[in-house]
Amino acid sequence: MLTEITPIMQDIPRLLLTLVASCVPLLLPGLAWRAWFPHPQKDPFSWLADVFGLSLAASAVCTLAFFLLSIPLTSPWLAIIYTTLGLLAAVGFALKGFTWQPERYHFLVGALFAALLAWRFFQVRDLALPPWVDPLQHTLIVRQISTQGLLPATLSTDPPIPFYYHFGYHVAAALISWIAQLDASQTVLVLGQVVNAGVSLSLYRLALQIWGDWRRAALVALFSGFITHMPAYYTTWGRYPLLSGLLLLPLAMSTSFEVSRETASRTARWLELLLLTAGLLLTHYFASLMFALFGLVLFISTLSQKKFREALLKLGLPAIIGLLIASPWLVRVLEYSTAPTGLNLPPLAEATEQIGRDPHYLWYLLGPTRNHVFVGLALLAIVFFGWRKPNRLLLIWSGLLVLFSLPWSPQLRPFRPDHWTIVLFIPGTLFVAEAVMSLLEADCPPPPHRIRRGVLAGLLTIFTLWGGWESRSMLKPVTIFATQEDLSALNWINHNLPQEARFFINVAPWQYHVYRGVDGGWWITPLTGRHTLIPPLVYNQGSKAEGEKLYFLATQAMTITTCSSDFWELAESEGWTHIYIKEGVGSLQPAGLENCARMENVYQQGGIFIYQILSPD
Repeated sequence: MLTEITPIMQDIPRLLLTLVASCVPLLLPGLAWRAWFPHPQKDPFSWLADVFGLSLAASAVCTLAFFLLSIPLTSPWLAIIYTTLGLLAAVGFALKGFTWQPERYHFLVGALFAALLAWRFFQVRDLALPPWVDPLQHTLIVRQISTQGLLPATLSTDPPIPFYYHFGYHVAAALISWIAQLDASQTVLVLGQVVNAGVSLSLYRLALQIWGDWRRAALVALFSGFITHMPAYYTTWGRYPLLSGLLLLPLAMSTSFEVSRETASRTARWLELLLLTAGLLLTHYFASLMFALFGLVLFISTLSQKKFREALLKLGLPAIIGLLIASPWLVRVLEYSTAPTGLNLPPLAEATEQIGRDPHYLWYLLGPTRNHVFVGLALLAIVFFGWRKPNRLLLIWSGLLVLFSLPWSPQLRPFRPDHWTIVLFIPGTLFVAEAVMSLLEADCPPPPHRIRRGVLAGLLTIFTLWGGWESRSMLKPVTIFATQEDLSALNWINHNLPQEARFFINVAPWQYHVYRGVDGGWWITPLTGRHTLIPPLVYNQGSKAEGEKLYFLATQAMTITTCSSDFWELAESEGWTHIYIKEGVGSLQPAGLENCARMENVYQQGGIFIYQILSPD
């Protein structure tokens, strides 16, 4: 029986129940691990970050294993797995004990993270479906994982597309969909906000590892959660897999620090590094590259203190084994991907042309104004405090991120300068937090400590209020394709039209020889399974011939404004049976179909029009 898809953001009780249900896949695997392998770090939020990250990584690795063994993760399998994990966690904590000595700052930091999670959901309060282009393919992938119980070999688009995308986020979303009985589109939105808040939790863990100071760690969480433009703005793009990768990245960095600094290797930390490395490789390739750069810097610095063999065993071996665990999927990526890879040094003329095409783009990505100010503060913090001993590794790694964000610098393809630009909030928040606390702790001439503290507290309050005010409605209307009216129409399609229905939808150019939809009609394939003029963007990952075919079809479709002979030729060749139009959006509008023969308006509500193309008499 078909179920109605309803916007979860307007159903607070169900949203809260979903968040509770999501604790099973997001926390239970990590809890089972921590029960048997305790961590000496007693900070509850650092501990929670580890549990969250280990759960994501373990879910991705186990899903790959089931895919390679061709064993579907059916409901009985999942029930057995999570029941076993729950028993392991309970027995482990009972035998080994679990102690937590609450301190006053725990309540302050807990309130900060609770407020951040609530804020992330407030920022998407009006959404019926996730915005922009990426969430459609995320929803399609999550639906197929949920349906098949396996990573799909091909995605059910027309034509089918080989699946070789990173999948850590999608596996977690599919598990939550199964447990909470929630539609994939809503799970993608809910988990996206949880992971977005989780990035700040993970950065808190990294800052605590570097400096051992909860105040610096809390400032990093405050900056990344409420002040910097990223990662909150990722929601506008639907870049949830990258958020998942950036959640795992600081945890892998923290564990690398721990492993490198141990006088004797501890098996539990070593295995955690291995698991986080493999999970990161399966969750996001760009975040994995960032970790590889950090690992290289850390490995070289470790050589000055340890012998090569010891450094290799501590840091190199877990990275190599993690790579081997993920390698079956990475080989698949290399087999199907046509994206250019390798080190590329663009000629000066090419770099200049790239900058000239959009001279403000990278500056725009570093904005808005409050973020430009924050970037300036981060640069000052790096200049004055980056040379300190605890910060030097972070300084070198941050320098590499900045280097690759410059259009004229060497490029590690397929990644572009803008990819590096949008992750600079990570080193920025770390260094500004270090600068703030260093100024407070400095034993220097006037002004007195209380005055410095008051000035810095005032500036933090201003920045937080500024960031909150500007980001309260950060979603751009142009990125919101589907509203509640579209969702109602999509539910109607799901209940009233045959699965074989084929839709004409309005389209627009996007980038790199690719077209996108412009309204809720583009959601027809991921939500109902019916064919549309162009499927979600995964079609660009198929064969070049099919991509070219869809490109020329979309180019022709964009010129259609009425039921001309061009329209009928395309309709006959593509087998279109229906047309989806949102009034005021796209080239083809209801006025252009008013006097068209063989057109029957079968749905009209809230500015959404659906026409059936009748067969000729």
